[in-house]
Amino acid sequence: MSYGVILKNGITSASILSDEISYYPSTRNGYSTSDVVYFETIGFTDDKIYITFDQYGNLINTTANYPNGIDLNSLQSFASVKNLSNPTVVKLATIAGYETGLANTVYNSNIQNGNIVLSNFSNPSVFYEITSITPSINTKISSSSFIINNQYFKSGNFGYVSDGQGHLFLITFPNNSSIPTWIQLPEEKFYWYPNYYLTYSGIFDGKKINLNLFNKIVPKATETILINCTSNDSNSGLYSIAIVSDYVYVKKTPLLFNYPGQIFSCKINLDTSSNMNYYPVVYYVPYEYGSYSNPFSKPLLLTLYNPSAYASPSYFCPVLSNSNITSSFILPLVQMRGLMNKTSDIFKVGVFVSNFVPDNSTLITMLQYTIYNQNDFA
Repeated sequence: MSYGVILKNGITSASILSDEISYYPSTRNGYSTSDVVYFETIGFTDDKIYITFDQYGNLINTTANYPNGIDLNSLQSFASVKNLSNPTVVKLATIAGYETGLANTVYNSNIQNGNIVLSNFSNPSVFYEITSITPSINTKISSSSFIINNQYFKSGNFGYVSDGQGHLFLITFPNNSSIPTWIQLPEEKFYWYPNYYLTYSGIFDGKKINLNLFNKIVPKATETILINCTSNDSNSGLYSIAIVSDYVYVKKTPLLFNYPGQIFSCKINLDTSSNMNYYPVVYYVPYEYGSYSNPFSKPLLLTLYNPSAYASPSYFCPVLSNSNITSSFILPLVQMRGLMNKTSDIFKVGVFVSNFVPDNSTLITMLQYTIYNQNDFA
């Protein structure tokens, strides 16, 4: 267990005093999934944590004798994750190079054999692996390329790569395409927490909204509101409240960019809430938004996210751990009211059972996890 971090059961809140996550068994070609869990942190200043997994499992089988500590990677299996509170975000890999144009690759200065390279223009459907550096750089298609698949990145799942030097690329499958488009991101920030969400169907000038739309909830200056303007989607976006009088006067927040993968977890949905009952809601910017842009420069295409509709293992995202790739599950941290502690979103972890599992057998796994914060990647 990492210092200052406690894994807890998402149903009972009981502490799990281990650095392993256990799973329910599954039959062949299925998933073995964990309980719903979350992390509670003490003294963390970061707003997110990165979680990696050692991918080993224990097989319990009535027809074959498999040893403990099975290497899942060598058997075409892998760990997978699902955030049950918000859309899932996974850092797929650290890359040593990427293309700035067709067949024009920029490499880091400290590349090594085995490093992963992204051919984001010329062949976006695979990762490449460096096989030699001198006298010239040679690569081959990486066996880990199977994670670049639209079956994992749909319904609000997001995956990205980073070179560790500020160059980030999000994998997107706009309009359910089978070939990915890699979009450069301006920053590594996915989760935002507005105070309010409002669907606005009337004419909106971007400056004021009727106080009655708050349903007797009293807003305060400096609070934020995500407005989904159905009459002019280019006015949709994140605003801050400036003045509250007969109207609620708003101004554009200092948000620098909008981009696919921005997730707005709103505390109060003004479409359904009142001063007696507050209901949260989550919206995200979908792949179809395209390249990152200045706010209010084009339609935002806000998409409602329903976590319960995507809880099955078929919507889990892959997290690899092998000699070339170490994927990370990104979990946001939210301050607990009145306490110094922070909690993560609730989530599940699973293991895909590949065809190596014989018929009439079950897989019970315990995957070890490691937690990192932002400073560990500096």
